[in-house]
Amino acid sequence: MKEGLCSDIEGKKVGIVNDGPLGHPGDNEINIRPIIAFRTTAVYFADRIEVDIDGQTTSGIDAFDANKMLQPVQFAVHFAIPKDGVVDFFQMGEIAHSNLMHAFSQAFP
Repeated sequence: MKEGLCSDIEGKKVGIVNDGPLGHPGDNEINIRPIIAFRTTAVYFADRIEVDIDGQTTSGIDAFDANKMLQPVQFAVHFAIPKDGVVDFFQMGEIAHSNLMHAFSQAFP
């Protein structure tokens, strides 16, 4: 647990990045870029978990012009989750939460 966790996912379309709404909120005008790879890293501390998600998209589709291709993008997201907020953040059940708190107590006495 002290060393953290890392996983890499790659494929033709392992998710999407939505950018929008771009026009009027009810028009559903959203730029879409398929995700082709991402890395998730979790590092555990006595008082928190830090999660980073870094990824790469392929070309996307412009919401206003379907003939216009959007450039691929790289993205990064960082979460710092306090130990007392993990249940809500990860939407954990009671058993999973109990197991995680036990792991915390073993790794950070």
